[in-house]
Amino acid sequence: MNKWVLMMVCFVFFILVGVATIIISDPTAEEQASDATLLMGIRLTSHGTLMCRKAIENETGEKIYEPSATVDGDRATWVTLEWTGRATRGKFEKISCTYALKGGVTSLKINGKVVLSK
Repeated sequence: MNKWVLMMVCFVFFILVGVATIIISDPTAEEQASDATLLMGIRLTSHGTLMCRKAIENETGEKIYEPSATVDGDRATWVTLEWTGRATRGKFEKISCTYALKGGVTSLKINGKVVLSK
């Protein structure tokens, strides 16, 4: 009987250690996303902003957002977009944000690809 109790205690101990290790080692979204350059020139900063420097097209190929070029040459201005969600290991995971476009608000959802809806 004591052998089974000892085995159960050890089993529970190892489970708790494993869970604690996962919780401690899992970096926050802020740490993971800090200055990570992601798809389509979109960057997620640690300050809760999504920044885009490339043109965004809808499904038909029409450019609905075109960043203006700066005087520095081919560098484009970063447009700040508020976001909610999480970035995981250099990839967006269910990120959604809204930004003003020609006086209106457009929703931009990113989960492996750019999806736009009005």
